[in-house]
Amino acid sequence: MGDEPPLLFKRTLTGLVPDNGPAREAMEAVRPGSVVRVRMVKPRSGPHNRKFWALMSAVADALGESVTAEKVAKVVKLRTGHVEVVKTAEGILEWPASIAFDRMDQGEFSRFYERALVVICNDFLPGVAPGDLRSQIEELVAA
Repeated sequence: MGDEPPLLFKRTLTGLVPDNGPAREAMEAVRPGSVVRVRMVKPRSGPHNRKFWALMSAVADALGESVTAEKVAKVVKLRTGHVEVVKTAEGILEWPASIAFDRMDQGEFSRFYERALVVICNDFLPGVAPGDLRSQIEELVAA
């Protein structure tokens, strides 16, 4: 996506209305009755992103001082299949893909987060159910 600011709209009973300056400016350039194409993307949630990183930090802390939240996140990305793939003469290479705000909308991030909970329970915390882990992280972030 470029460096342009997002155009944010709010749904009302009568339709979508601009919710920030760039959206208002963009709408001023559209003549009444004109048809425009819109891509519906729900912006990422900051609190959900913080919950993800709290989860990564908690797992890293449990594994020891040589493990960081960033390393855990890389493993989780690989294990959930959130990867970039390149074919080479020697075979296929995979490495962790970005989860940056401009790379994933909230729907994509929510699905990734749910897969991450399963991976963490299977690979790092056997015996812990994803729902229980979700609850513990929500309590941790709320504190």
